[in-house]
Amino acid sequence: MEKIWHKKKNTRILLIIIANVMAISMMLGVMSIMSYAELFDDLITGKLTQSYEDSYDFDTELMNSAYQVMSGIDSEQMFETDGKIDEDKLVDIQVYNNSETISGQNESGLSYRLGDLLNWYQKLIYSESTSYVGDTLTDSAELEGNDAEDLKAPIVCKLSDGSYHYYSQDDFNEKVLNGELKFLMPDGIGAETSEQILYKLENVDISDRNEMTEEEKNFRGIVDAEGTMLYVDCWKYDGVLFREEAAPLEAENLLQIVNENSNWNGRLNEAYNMLESCIYQIGDRYANYESLTEQYKEGDSNFFYYYLDLKSGKVVTNREELGQKNNINDVAKSVRKMGKYVIIKSKLSEFETNIQEADAELWQSQTVYLSNVDKGEFVFMTGVDTKYPVKDSYYKNAHFYEKYSPFVRGVSAGMILAFLIFFASVVWLVVIAGRTERDGELHLYKFDRCKTEIGAAAVIFAWFVPSLLTVLFMGAAGIISQKTFAAGNGILSYETFFGMIGFGGLAVYTCNMFLVGILSLARRIKAGIAWKNSFLYSVVEFVKLLIRNARHIAKIIVLYLAYAAVHWVAYLASGWPSAFWTFVIFIVQTAGFVILVNWAVGRQKIKEGIEKISEGELDYKIDLEDIHGEQRKIAEQVNSIGSGLDATVEKNMKSERLKTDLITNVSHDIKTPLTSIINYVNLLKQEKFDDPKIQRYIEVLEEKSQRLKTLTEDVVEASKVSSGNISLEFMNINMIELILQTSGEFEEKFQARNLTQIMNLSEEDAIVRVDGRRMWRVLANIYNNAAKYAMEGTRIYADLQTLDGKVIFSLKNISEQPLNISSAEELTERFIRGDLSRSTEGSGLGLSIAKTLTTMMGGTFDLYLDGDLFKVVIIFDKID
Repeated sequence: MEKIWHKKKNTRILLIIIANVMAISMMLGVMSIMSYAELFDDLITGKLTQSYEDSYDFDTELMNSAYQVMSGIDSEQMFETDGKIDEDKLVDIQVYNNSETISGQNESGLSYRLGDLLNWYQKLIYSESTSYVGDTLTDSAELEGNDAEDLKAPIVCKLSDGSYHYYSQDDFNEKVLNGELKFLMPDGIGAETSEQILYKLENVDISDRNEMTEEEKNFRGIVDAEGTMLYVDCWKYDGVLFREEAAPLEAENLLQIVNENSNWNGRLNEAYNMLESCIYQIGDRYANYESLTEQYKEGDSNFFYYYLDLKSGKVVTNREELGQKNNINDVAKSVRKMGKYVIIKSKLSEFETNIQEADAELWQSQTVYLSNVDKGEFVFMTGVDTKYPVKDSYYKNAHFYEKYSPFVRGVSAGMILAFLIFFASVVWLVVIAGRTERDGELHLYKFDRCKTEIGAAAVIFAWFVPSLLTVLFMGAAGIISQKTFAAGNGILSYETFFGMIGFGGLAVYTCNMFLVGILSLARRIKAGIAWKNSFLYSVVEFVKLLIRNARHIAKIIVLYLAYAAVHWVAYLASGWPSAFWTFVIFIVQTAGFVILVNWAVGRQKIKEGIEKISEGELDYKIDLEDIHGEQRKIAEQVNSIGSGLDATVEKNMKSERLKTDLITNVSHDIKTPLTSIINYVNLLKQEKFDDPKIQRYIEVLEEKSQRLKTLTEDVVEASKVSSGNISLEFMNINMIELILQTSGEFEEKFQARNLTQIMNLSEEDAIVRVDGRRMWRVLANIYNNAAKYAMEGTRIYADLQTLDGKVIFSLKNISEQPLNISSAEELTERFIRGDLSRSTEGSGLGLSIAKTLTTMMGGTFDLYLDGDLFKVVIIFDKID
């Protein structure tokens, strides 16, 4: 008996439990590794090493420190004058945004003191109130107290020459209310108070204003107290807005600049954007500038740097001993002894480091090209004293790495092992999916029989929605936070505990949803329905159906598409359509198209089936594969009709075969005594009786026995021919030779009745492919017919000619008796004779046998009557 323990239910349960346990292990392993943020990056990049100095984190931190230093060196030139920070240096906002340089000149008309911008940056970073509003005016409404008052959006007024004038809201309101500015109302617009118009200006969003009519927009024309037109339009500013913490050069605020300076007029939003960018960039640069003297000063950091400008000889370093060396090579020797180092020069080929896998090009770009240091001749050396005499961030990271990297490697190895066990469990479950210990048959669930795409979508949806809700709930409950991943630092917080429970449960749910999907797919593949039971397969098969039947259903498809096009045009022309109902209509019309095509294909198949059956193919069956519903029932009934007719024809054929067998058997039974009679007649003829009466009796017996023999042979031959119970042996035969042979054999019979043969034969060979023995029987029958029924003393004409690839043979004679029949074709029917009195020896089968044999050999056999003229014409294809 086959061992089926691996298919048992308990085995499946055990494998599922193992898979879930491994999924939980992998999830908790990920959480544990993420708890060590300093090691996580190294792990995912494959650079988790034994020492911190060879890690990805070390390389990144050193590069960031080097960038800060280089940016700080560059900022020294930008911020300092005579070696000191120059807070009075002018910063042109436009120039700085274009070139990131401080020219010290007010070139564009919008400039600030360096000290004001640095103070502004500090307020933005450390102040609780926010001076930045955003892209829409509705944001300002969310501010409270003084912020909302200070950040009222200005009013923009447009002059007739296309320029603009900006008012603060308070200033504009005051001028309107005291009559200095008045709104000009066009005809057809009801009078409104100044307070009402001001309310609209302050509260109507620009998007709402764009939907106003032209008349409603134009009412904001503004005149002065004397009625002189000042502005053709006005609206509330809707761009970026700041609470200004400092005034620009030679102005009270930014509005004064954009009103008085033509370079900035109409560019208020652009000015605010440039100002914001400039403040943050200068603030970041100043932080790097401070790091030179504060964060990385000697004695406070294990990080060291040395910068030498070869053109000016300027040296910047945080190590006094390096600054005292006069030879650059001596500096390099000292740097190489300090631990990990990087030496960068103007040329990339001169790059030097002892840091594993350091990217020279990346270092060059990050520390030099992005720091805006002069790209001329320079030397920059940096690194970390790996003895860590100072307890800075490098020291802490090194000890942390040394302490926890073995644990992270162990967890990583455990996760790999857990994954391999999980994978093996899944493979095992896939192999036995659908099989049970009861039998070796494949068992499918109801879920396995739904469409493949629906099954996949159901599994994904059933996993995604609960998982998303779980994560959102954990986030809302405060479970997911930085503390959730702090267990690696020895902190088992509330968030960590419940995070482990939440993510562990999520791992179990994900694992089981995965198993439901993968095992269902495995069962579908084993059953061979994964592809065939998919929507994509249905679409492919439908396209194939269209291609196969395009010729038959093209008209219906064109008519339907024309109808659909008219329907869509009418629908879209009726107004802006709803997306939902557009989708519904598309689905309904697509379904209608599919149903119509299937109906047309089914109709065509039924039509072809009826035509085939009506043409005699009674065993033809309509293919039911693409036929459904009522049409399928009709097709099945048509197939039943064909089967019924086929059964009837088979029954008739069987009856006909029985008749043929009866004739053959009876003829055989007749031939046996007939042979005896003929033999005894021959014996009597040898006795030489003298009595004339006896001799006459013997002659009659011989004549009648021979006629009976001929009749019996004709009946048997006719029976075989009509039932198709003969086999033909085709060969190439010269018809001229066969006709001459046949004519010679019948010469004696013709002479006995004083008949003269007149032959007109073709001079070229007339080769035909026929059965020689059967062809001789055809000629013998028509010659014998002429010998019996031709008028004595007349001529018989035998003509043979080749014409258009055909061999045409005809035999003509004058009938002795009147041919009292309606058509010549009647003579080819069995037992029909032109001699209605039946006084001659004929059986009425000769011409019938001749015609049937000719047809079976691929020729044509035709009879022609013209009075007493009887003519037989036989035609075969000529063989070259």
